Amino acid sequence: MAEMKTKVNDTAVSDFLNKIADPQVRQDCHTVVDIMKSAAGAEPRMWGSAIIGFGEYTMTYPDGRSVPWMVVGFSPRKQNITLYTGSSFPEHDQLLAGLGKHSTGKGCLYIKRLSDVNIPTLQKLVNASVKHRLAESADHKSSPAKPGKKKPGKKTAKKSVKSKATRRSTSAKTSSRKSAPKATARKRSRA
Repeated sequence: MAEMKTKVNDTAVSDFLNKIADPQVRQDCHTVVDIMKSAAGAEPRMWGSAIIGFGEYTMTYPDGRSVPWMVVGFSPRKQNITLYTGSSFPEHDQLLAGLGKHSTGKGCLYIKRLSDVNIPTLQKLVNASVKHRLAESADHKSSPAKPGKKKPGKKTAKKSVKSKATRRSTSAKTSSRKSAPKATARKRSRA
């Protein structure tokens, strides 16, 4: 089985951020570091060559393979700043409605610049994401469900962290790529 490409490494986050050419994007990224560091209670670490992650939990693929993954993170891309916040927490849609100019993808939030969004709302969104991910992880560790069975009143988390290759595939039926990982943690059903 292929080894995961995006792993935590010892590259200095400050060196990576200081190489960002656009001074406004660089400043925005420093602000995002502060927001995520405060929410996760963890120092920033590089994941792969261009992702800054905070905290760590174990993500399990459908085949049972487990890998470490960041609780929350972001990456300054050419078109925008991509925030990896997930979207399976209850407050997600409400917070996005008050965020300002942005777009979303599978578990990702895309922001062109921080001046386009409401910073207190972004802080709430990141805090809620971290709280939810850690609660899912703790719930799963303390009471794992048997394979193929769900606990009453609980739903299997549908959100997953997908690789670039999986996002590019147009259909799971026609793609020869492996299926995307699924979060192993549980989430509470909305009552």
